[in-house]
Amino acid sequence: MGYLKYGEFKERLLAELKDFYGRDAAVEIKRVAGNNGKGYDGLYVTLKGKEDGAVPVMETERIYGAYLCGGADMEGCTEAVYRTVEGYECPEELLQMAEGAGKWEYVKENVYPVLLSTEKNRGMLGHVVSMPVLDLSVVYIIRGRTQGNGGASIRITESLFCRYGVSREELHRQALENMEKDGYRFRNLAGVVEELGHKRETEAELSGRKDEWEMYLLSNSGMMYGAAGILNRKLVGEFAGGRNFYILPSSVHETLFVPATGVEEKEMLDRMVAEINAAQVLPEEQLTDHAYYYDGEADEIRMEV
Repeated sequence: MGYLKYGEFKERLLAELKDFYGRDAAVEIKRVAGNNGKGYDGLYVTLKGKEDGAVPVMETERIYGAYLCGGADMEGCTEAVYRTVEGYECPEELLQMAEGAGKWEYVKENVYPVLLSTEKNRGMLGHVVSMPVLDLSVVYIIRGRTQGNGGASIRITESLFCRYGVSREELHRQALENMEKDGYRFRNLAGVVEELGHKRETEAELSGRKDEWEMYLLSNSGMMYGAAGILNRKLVGEFAGGRNFYILPSSVHETLFVPATGVEEKEMLDRMVAEINAAQVLPEEQLTDHAYYYDGEADEIRMEV
């Protein structure tokens, strides 16, 4: 007997789990949205009496991979799901987030902005709260109080936002205010590479031009979704000191500032960003394929010079 195709496997897995749990749990597979149109099929098993708690989200594609590799037959796959559900202990941090996500008092202290490409995220933007900036969009995430930048987060959807009783402007203002707790700063690119002890591909490619250009990396302390740093106009203005810069969207996690005086044509920067995106940046971490211009005198970021 041959292996089931992925669509058939999902239907069979879902049917067997529903038959196994009966009325003791709700079982469903939902698409979990990711950045830039990326995502995965998430398997949710919500036990009766635990509807208000956090549940594990299992990637159906990974379960299917184990099935294809012979690591588990269909019965083994359902048993693996059962063991995962039974052994799951939700971290206290996630419980706090789940409970606080609908309460403005909690969200106010834990909301942060994230910059994403508008073009690549149109599907997601229809369901989450967002604000346009240039050809980008600011979306808002709730982060836990002790997890740091690298932990789990919850996107603020339109349905969540309706519970807060505040305006979109207030949500945006609070998210920007919370950025002050995130350790945003400018660092010389060469120093960052040396500090990391190895060269991340994007930075290594660009640092090869250090003899031609000064380059400064802007991100937060955790280097997670740090491209939002360009929204901090006070920080950018104080760093620039009236000078003009090109801003290279290295990824959703950081941007690079290059003094405009050392650049002969913006098109060359656009090509560089596009090439590095295509070769070295994960699809879900790409921002845009072109540079932006910061006018120091006007204190303004623009698409074109």
